[in-house]
Amino acid sequence: QLYSKNIEILKDIESNSVFDAKYGIYNKNFFLRELTKEIKLIEKFKHTSSIITLKIKKEVFDNLKSEKSKILLNRSVAKIMLKTSRRTDIVAHLGEGVFAMLLKHTDRIGAGRTVERLSDTINTSAIFLEGEEINIEIVAGVVEIISSEDVEVCLSHALEMLEKTEKDDVLYYIYEGN
Repeated sequence: QLYSKNIEILKDIESNSVFDAKYGIYNKNFFLRELTKEIKLIEKFKHTSSIITLKIKKEVFDNLKSEKSKILLNRSVAKIMLKTSRRTDIVAHLGEGVFAMLLKHTDRIGAGRTVERLSDTINTSAIFLEGEEINIEIVAGVVEIISSEDVEVCLSHALEMLEKTEKDDVLYYIYEGN
């Protein structure tokens, strides 16, 4: 009985946490809450904001032997995202090596420029793992937030663009709507 109670408490703590300790950034729960708030603000004040989803290309991970190396590469990307983001931006780990940025007061063109800047910064960072220098390449999806859209739908469009960029081997795609 005590064991069951402890598991319940741990699940409650996990569902209310806002921080991903593995990567040192916010988690998906917090990101979705902030996205919900931002959509409401967009409805009220009629400004533009965007979402970027990004991850390291699969080919980069194929050359690594250990899971620890993969975590270290993702952690490096998370740190670079935090350093290059503005104070108002929200950087989060959505799970399975996929990161997201909520760019407040930024249209899709500005978000595209942000992806290009991030890509340049990440590509020029010297990261040594397993005795050799690793060249990190990313893929990204960009979506401009529409005030009438549901949070999950909005995020799914960004993830859809991310998937498409990896399949087509380009840096990023911008979601243009239906």
